[in-house]
Amino acid sequence: MLDSNIAKIIFSPHREPIPIKLNTEFGEKEICLNKLQIINGFIINVPVNNAIILKLKFISPFDKVIFSYTTDFKKANTIEELMESTAIAFEFCKYIFKNVGELKNTKIDDNTQIVNVNGVLDYFRNSLRVLKHLDFINKTFDLNILPSQFDERENYEDVEEVFYLLQSTPIRSKKSFDSLRSDVSGISKKNVDNLLGKNLMLTFTGSISYNILGNNVTLYTANCLFNAKVARFEDHEGSIILNPMEDKSMYIAYTAYQVNEEAEKELQKIEEKLNEYYNALTIDQLIKKRYEEEK
Repeated sequence: MLDSNIAKIIFSPHREPIPIKLNTEFGEKEICLNKLQIINGFIINVPVNNAIILKLKFISPFDKVIFSYTTDFKKANTIEELMESTAIAFEFCKYIFKNVGELKNTKIDDNTQIVNVNGVLDYFRNSLRVLKHLDFINKTFDLNILPSQFDERENYEDVEEVFYLLQSTPIRSKKSFDSLRSDVSGISKKNVDNLLGKNLMLTFTGSISYNILGNNVTLYTANCLFNAKVARFEDHEGSIILNPMEDKSMYIAYTAYQVNEEAEKELQKIEEKLNEYYNALTIDQLIKKRYEEEK
């Protein structure tokens, strides 16, 4: 018989904690899954942390599994914490997809967008890569970036480009040029005339600024212009007009450095590395190459 002093009884589904260990690139991590029994099956909640929550819903007769996740990176305290959480989420997804098989319904956030299993893995894999690159930039320039500054609308291509440039990787500009003007003051018209119609390679230094989550980062560049020919000389302005070589794109490849002196040093030996510069990839191609290597 129930105690007559009991005023209210609340019935709730059975909850069962399930601890599991995952091997991540940050070492072995333990998370606790929360299994919740429901009428037509059960739900497993995976609270990685406040920033990432995963959920699996197994529906009787268990021939259907719905996977969903929500992310709000701004809720993390540090980039390091967020990197570890993303690595855990990625490894858990690999583990569960391997053991459950291809899910019939995979949904994101508000449960309205359907994606495939590879799409989920790609999301966490790519997020982890960008976070690691952002962490490297954050420490290199002492920017003190926090997850609260993240913006889902942000184009993180600048993060990727700055990271690769800091690894001394030559990058090819996305833009091809139809015409360029170059200053040749101090060079006689006769010498310029001898170059008319000929293939010309130009090297020069410069600078480029990037916006990294509201932080301005300036790098100093060593540049090489390829596939250019001298179209004409404009004596009154002391400049030449460059056009692309026939059937070729005129483009610039560049490396970048934190101080201008390093860019000047690179310019002195750039001819020794012409093949590296000539065959440089655009930032989009570099990202795609890294993606293929990580798969």
